[in-house]
Amino acid sequence: MSSTPSPQRPSTDLAAFAAALGIGSLLILFGHITTQDLASYAVAIAALYGIWNNRERRM
Repeated sequence: MSSTPSPQRPSTDLAAFAAALGIGSLLILFGHITTQDLASYAVAIAALYGIWNNRERRM
């Protein structure tokens, strides 16, 4: 009998997302990075998170 998988740490993921969104907004607001740079960083970080998340599931 299989059950639907539930998220392992939804509150931690939500807190990390909110922190990243806030930091990205502040960096753009104060002119430290452009929106294009932030998009590039977001893609790279999302890829690393995806790899990390899959690694935890395989263990």
